[in-house]
Amino acid sequence: MARHHLGLIIGVLVLGGSAALGGGAIAQTPVPTPPPDCVPPCPYGYSCAWDGRCYVSNPPAAGPWPESYFPPPPMYFVPPPPAAPPEPPPAPVSASQETKRHVAVGALVGAYSDRGEAASDYGPGVRAGGVVIIPITDNFSVAAVLTTDFANPRDLQSTQTLTRVTVLTAAAAMFRVPFAAGELVAGPKAGIGVDWVRYQDTAVPGWVNYSAQAWTVGATGGVLFRVGARYLAGALVSFDYWKNSGYLVCETLNGDCQHFAPASKPVSLVATFLF
Repeated sequence: MARHHLGLIIGVLVLGGSAALGGGAIAQTPVPTPPPDCVPPCPYGYSCAWDGRCYVSNPPAAGPWPESYFPPPPMYFVPPPPAAPPEPPPAPVSASQETKRHVAVGALVGAYSDRGEAASDYGPGVRAGGVVIIPITDNFSVAAVLTTDFANPRDLQSTQTLTRVTVLTAAAAMFRVPFAAGELVAGPKAGIGVDWVRYQDTAVPGWVNYSAQAWTVGATGGVLFRVGARYLAGALVSFDYWKNSGYLVCETLNGDCQHFAPASKPVSLVATFLF
């Protein structure tokens, strides 16, 4: 009986010692802790290690590492995709292209001479006016032309005066052929206008006034030279045929009236400056 109790006591002591030893072993096993945050944060290309310091990410920082903690995998820099190539600058615009592409406005000043029925009654006269050229393509434009002709009557007596003014508006098509210093232009035109005449003879009381509508067709051509990037200067030659719809001429002296419709074929040469 005494032996039985002694064996039981020894078994209890052995189990208790084993438990005590086992508990001590468990208590002494280190528990891995996550790496702390580095303060300040690591710069780009570095990683924060277990000791709170920054190390180069590739290759990874050397230990000592705890057996229960594995360092993070190495970090690699992935370059951003290449930027798209810059767009090429626009091609420079030449002076000839610049003068083709903008609306041009200019003045006309020159002379004209009749070549029709009125050639024997009038000498060279003065022509003045203006023009607006609107480009449609690089080689074709349309133009609006306004001209005023001041006639130069001939073979008048000292007591006679004659004033004649013709105002015409026309639309023109202009074909343009560029060359190194400018461009050649040519094209047809057509328009309408009014012709006004006043005649007086101081030797005879009274005067004669008459006016009539007129229409015209013709052609214009010339050469224009570039002056700078946006200006053109040159000369234009026009061949016209215009005809009055009809005059009703009345003399204030006796009230006699006559109806007639003269025609004219003027040729003009004018200088122009376009901007």
